[in-house]
Amino acid sequence: MNAAVTTNAVIDGHATTTLGEALLSKSAMDTVLVNLKERIHTSAKTVEGRKPAEDALSLLRKAEAVIEERRRLILRINAANQNARLGSGRTLAETLSLRESLRTRIGLVTELIRHAVPAADHMFGSDHGNIVASVDVAAIEQEREELSKELRDANASVQKANWEITL
Repeated sequence: MNAAVTTNAVIDGHATTTLGEALLSKSAMDTVLVNLKERIHTSAKTVEGRKPAEDALSLLRKAEAVIEERRRLILRINAANQNARLGSGRTLAETLSLRESLRTRIGLVTELIRHAVPAADHMFGSDHGNIVASVDVAAIEQEREELSKELRDANASVQKANWEITL
């Protein structure tokens, strides 16, 4: 087994874990919090003279403990993202922000293509003439393909790092 995947060691009072495992733990905590919130809501009031199924304050305290544990985990995840360097030379945090920017750019380019290609029912018969694209759609498609490749590469780097980087 790869040492980066081992979770038994303890460093500075924290069990070591990979970034991927930490992200899975954070997701599990999010699910627990949603469940606790629903249970708190259900237990917050009851019919006069009856006991609620669960103690809302006890559930609130459990939720607060999960929130604090999640906060500490996020700090560790953020520190790993800031400190870890990938093969590209970028930090993981830089690669994550690049990935988000690429997603936004691809969305914009896709919308431009969608709006530049005339709909079949509007191509002919307009009082003002034929509707044509005002941009080179083929060139924009090529740009989208290049951005998509860059996004796939960033995604692959992030996924690889998630299972190699130890918190």
